[in-house]
Amino acid sequence: MASDKKRGEYWASLPALDVAKVGLYEAMRAKGLRKSELARKLGMHAPQVERLLDLTHKSKLEQVEAALAAVGYRILVSVEPIEARRAA
Repeated sequence: MASDKKRGEYWASLPALDVAKVGLYEAMRAKGLRKSELARKLGMHAPQVERLLDLTHKSKLEQVEAALAAVGYRILVSVEPIEARRAA
């Protein structure tokens, strides 16, 4: 989660897929779930789960969404004007 912006700091935004991947990683940590356990839940091989968490790999959002569902989480998407973030 983003902290409050302090003086001299800037907001950074991530692509939606990266946010979902970070969310998957955080969900796995919250549940104490290892990559190998997620791979078993999803019927995948370990390298496939590695790619789901790799920010440089262009996974499909649907795959990350399925992995999150297997962990008991879901993706919520919102749209807001850019100015709303700058004013905060």
